[in-house]
Amino acid sequence: CGGEVADKKNQPTVLFFHGISGRAQDFAKVIADLQIPPQVRILVPEQIGHGRDIKRARSDPENFKQPTHESMLESTSEFLDEVEAGNNCNAFGISL
Repeated sequence: CGGEVADKKNQPTVLFFHGISGRAQDFAKVIADLQIPPQVRILVPEQIGHGRDIKRARSDPENFKQPTHESMLESTSEFLDEVEAGNNCNAFGISL
């Protein structure tokens, strides 16, 4: 493909999800070690109420609601829509 990037919906994409005590930046070394080809889009969202988002929770505790399975699923779905992830998207996640 000569380095051309496919449109986002067709571009190969790998999605990394951290666990409860994790944060998005925890994947930096793992991703570097995997030597993923440059045409593969890498997405590492910060899960709501975790990592850097915990600052939002601490700064406005009256309006913070502990994430539930449903709210995390909803925010992930919204994220995937926003970044235009298509059918060529694979996910990797860890728990705890």
